[in-house]
Amino acid sequence: MRPHPSRVAEWQGVDLVGLNAVLWGGNPVDAQSRADYFDSLYYSAAVAGINTSAFIEAGIVGRPVHTIIVPEMASNQTGTVHFNYLLNAGGGLLEVARSFEEHAAQLDASLASPAHDVKPFVREFVRPNGLGVPATPVFIDFVESMAALEPAAPRPPRLQGLWLSLAARAARTRDDERYERWTLSERELASLQKLRGARQVKAQDRKNARDAMLQEREERRAAEERRRADKAAAKAQQLAEKRARADAERAARQRVG
Repeated sequence: MRPHPSRVAEWQGVDLVGLNAVLWGGNPVDAQSRADYFDSLYYSAAVAGINTSAFIEAGIVGRPVHTIIVPEMASNQTGTVHFNYLLNAGGGLLEVARSFEEHAAQLDASLASPAHDVKPFVREFVRPNGLGVPATPVFIDFVESMAALEPAAPRPPRLQGLWLSLAARAARTRDDERYERWTLSERELASLQKLRGARQVKAQDRKNARDAMLQEREERRAAEERRRADKAAAKAQQLAEKRARADAERAARQRVG
């Protein structure tokens, strides 16, 4: 069975014949797609990705989890806080490769000897109170216990005014083009440049439309002026001819008389 095209629209046009691969599932936002998502994890031999919450869910069902760390993905991997938990908590969840050759070798090993054991990461990071203890009641108890807390009287920190001023100045630099390469990541810079390019195209399109409208308006005005001038000239010509005929008739009457 093939997935509905809208579920994998971003993969349309990608040739997977040489990879011996198929596509399945979509964003798990309803019962069916969540079931597809779970089955895809549960019946897999291994899970691979860049950085996703599916890593944790794959670890929960005991599947080996692979990733490849490459410089072009640094901002979305080691550049984030949570990725380091995946690397280190409970000895780490991820099988990490630093090259595609190493990544392929690790995947071969996982496929040759499928593992279905729960790693210490799950026991320490996901279920620190025990695998048999549901997380939801624990979370609810902690939230409800906060109702009895008494907030401490606020005390302004030392040099608060100075720090606030420095923080406000630092915040303003984010909107200053002079500091973008220091305050934005490479992905944010690329997105910003793309946005500015789109804005420039739209601005040029609007200018071209305005210029075309003004030119058309000017041409209509000039045509109207020519029409009025031609009409006035024709009327003057008619008047002149009428006067000339009247003068000729008057002169003829005078000669006869």
